[in-house]
Amino acid sequence: MLVITTVSLLPGHGHECDSLHVSGRAGLLHHSSAQREDSARGDHRHQLCRGIGRRDSSHEQSIAQTEHLKEMLVGNILTVSWSEVRLTAIIYGIIGLFHYIFRKKFLLISMDEEAAEKQGLSIRFWVFLFYASFGFVVTSSVAIAGVLLVFCYLIVPSVGAMLYARQIGPRLAIGWTMGTLVSALGVYLSLKVDLPTGATIVCTFGIILILMAAFKGVVKRALA
Repeated sequence: MLVITTVSLLPGHGHECDSLHVSGRAGLLHHSSAQREDSARGDHRHQLCRGIGRRDSSHEQSIAQTEHLKEMLVGNILTVSWSEVRLTAIIYGIIGLFHYIFRKKFLLISMDEEAAEKQGLSIRFWVFLFYASFGFVVTSSVAIAGVLLVFCYLIVPSVGAMLYARQIGPRLAIGWTMGTLVSALGVYLSLKVDLPTGATIVCTFGIILILMAAFKGVVKRALA
């Protein structure tokens, strides 16, 4: 611009100066427009990269949450460490000893609540102790086996035992035997068919319970 101004002061160069001035301004405008376009293009690329990054982060977070939910439901009993096994065995041993020592009170409250009240037992207190110990078992087991498998062990063997026995002793024997054999069968099937162990054991328990109920119905009709 300094050169253009100097030339414009020279005589006889007015038109050339005007021409140079216009050309210079046009060049500056074109350069400024190109800079703005480059800047806008750069901003667009930056926003696009940020959007892709957020999408990838959200996708990874969703996958992590899905895996966590799956682990909570079915667990992963094949990857349990020996330290977890020892801690769980200690907890089960303490709670088992507690229930064995006070088994008569727990059975009396469960079988004959009126007789327990006549003996002066506090029903609410002993019910609280039962469910508190039950809570320790559930919470320590869910971290290892998952919610579905834990409640499957709590419900299905006892239901299967109630189908074939009325006394506590035979029910315990049937429930323990059923739990052991069906668990071994579920692990074997998961290995052979290449399926998740926890989910396979749960499905195996369900199928065996259905077969036990159907077999009892057939036996009843045959005896009738």
